Amino acid sequence: MKTYIYGVVLMPCLLFGVSAKAENLLQVYEAALAHDTTLQSADINYKIAEENRRKAISAFQPKVDVSASPYHADGSGAVSGAAIGYGVTVRKPLWDHAADIDRTAAASEVSAADNLYQDSRQKLFLNVASAYLDFLATAHDLKLIRKERDVRAEELQILERQYQQQNATITDLHELQAYQDTIDVRVVEAEDRLEGQRTRLFRLSGENYQALDDLREGWLEQFAPQRKAEYWQDAALKHNKPIQDALYQVQIAQSRLDAVRAGSDPTVNLVMQHNGDHYYQDNLGDRSDNRIGLEFNMNVYDGGRTESSVRKAKLELEQAQVNLTAQQDTVRQQVADAYRAVLGDYKRIRLYQKLLESSREALQTTREGRSLGSRTMTDVLLAQEKVFQAERDYLEIQYAYLLGLMKLEQTAGTFDLETLKSINAWASSSRQPGEEVAGMVGKP
Repeated sequence: MKTYIYGVVLMPCLLFGVSAKAENLLQVYEAALAHDTTLQSADINYKIAEENRRKAISAFQPKVDVSASPYHADGSGAVSGAAIGYGVTVRKPLWDHAADIDRTAAASEVSAADNLYQDSRQKLFLNVASAYLDFLATAHDLKLIRKERDVRAEELQILERQYQQQNATITDLHELQAYQDTIDVRVVEAEDRLEGQRTRLFRLSGENYQALDDLREGWLEQFAPQRKAEYWQDAALKHNKPIQDALYQVQIAQSRLDAVRAGSDPTVNLVMQHNGDHYYQDNLGDRSDNRIGLEFNMNVYDGGRTESSVRKAKLELEQAQVNLTAQQDTVRQQVADAYRAVLGDYKRIRLYQKLLESSREALQTTREGRSLGSRTMTDVLLAQEKVFQAERDYLEIQYAYLLGLMKLEQTAGTFDLETLKSINAWASSSRQPGEEVAGMVGKP
């Protein structure tokens, strides 16, 4: 079984109410699998390559030709009258170097087409997981903003009563009302972003999801990054799909060069023939003969076409080798960047957690100071704003960390269906009845 270096972020239960039917990650992926036209095109491309391979193999199979031609003998020969000539030829290739190389090239093209299909699947895996988590992140952000709006609304009501009792100033009341109006705008903007994420999922899967299963917590200590950068570099050089495609293109270019060079090689076929004539006049007898032998063919001179084709094939091979080197260099840099981002996000999760805790403590202190008259309502509003912002940042960095891990695996070429299953195993729908799941953001 495949071992993963990470687990899954847990998010608090959210979305559109418990009555909405929530879909999990695998269900969304299955819908996308049937909907994705890029994957369908890659599948057709593979089937075409497979048919080309079968066509190349057929060059070594026996071939049977049947011919018939009616004619009329004019009597100048031994016989005259209406007749029909017929023939059956069976030709079995014994030696054809160029065709053998074509067969090797066709097999490489099948492998390249399969690699393209697998690359499309990996990209679909990542796109679905990314869209799924972005939907959850946006929905949780909307929930936090709504929570902030509700808290401000309660404080506004309290402040209005205090103002009526002359225990608060009109300035405090206006400031809080301005904050409330700003939050109302942010709620609308967050709702629009969520609709955008829903549209993104619809484009991927053809389904309009109202709710998605959340993910549970308990992942960070158990699934912290453990692999070194060298592991991911080695894995990418072996499994990265663009690198593998570049390797296949080098193999195909080499086979094409070999095939052009072999174009002047002789071919040898085993040939068996049966020929005859059938005359329609009863007094004339039919004639037939059987032959078996070897057929030898060789291109002696073609006006320099072969030499030019060889030079072209050499250049194409050189170009493929340069592309391979460039792709390897690109992937090395991509792996290094992805690995560095994962380590950075992992460290930032702890820092954002501490920031959230200190922001809550600062808010509590500010509230106590306001009750004693040493802090103003503006101070309280600013402290609250920092708490809510810290909650959003803490949530965002967790999603960024998980997405970064998946992108690292995708760059290394190891992101597959098992990865999705490992994520889906942490979905809230897999909890036991009655099991409590606490959100990572925590209570305000």
